[in-house]
Amino acid sequence: MNLSSKAILLPAIALLIGAVTSTGFASSAYADDPEDNKVKQDIDLKHTNSCDERGNGDNSADCSFKDNTNVDNINVKGQENHVYQSVDSKHKNDCDERGDGDNKAKCSDDSTLNIGKINID
Repeated sequence: MNLSSKAILLPAIALLIGAVTSTGFASSAYADDPEDNKVKQDIDLKHTNSCDERGNGDNSADCSFKDNTNVDNINVKGQENHVYQSVDSKHKNDCDERGDGDNKAKCSDDSTLNIGKINID
């Protein structure tokens, strides 16, 4: 082996050792993370108005939703806690009119959903 091949080979080996050392350090630092808490919220609210007029007549229907959804705090203390909260709410106003005549329906939905605190100590 001549001098020029040693000059190229030694820096390459030093880079390889540095890369392996950096990777090992990063993975062990992540593995030693004392907190591994996971919180997931899935809130799905669906509102549908169906105030159709079929046949002769006027559609003067008044359909409305008033939705008030309140989600309080989630407090998680400690290690390796997993919290999953799922809310699925469906509301439908169905004020259809069929045949001759006017649809003067008044449909309303006043919805309040309160999701309280979650405390994990």
